[in-house]
Amino acid sequence: MCASDNFSSAQSAYRRHYSTETALLHTLDSIYHLSEQGRPSLFVSLDLSTAFDTIDHHLLLDWLNENFGVSGTAHSWLTSYGS
Repeated sequence: MCASDNFSSAQSAYRRHYSTETALLHTLDSIYHLSEQGRPSLFVSLDLSTAFDTIDHHLLLDWLNENFGVSGTAHSWLTSYGS
């Protein structure tokens, strides 16, 4: 049970007895289950705090769009992150 409805059941930060280790174990378990079922999985891990602290947000967003094709919902989410 989470302390607040604002947290997902998979939330590890700010919860007693949860850590980055439990988050990693949950993620790996999910990937292994998908693999056993023959289903593909994709895992993307981003630490954007440093990127947004050290570079002009518009330059970073343009670069991500032009070089990696980041657009649509993902681009909008990243745009809001820097606001």
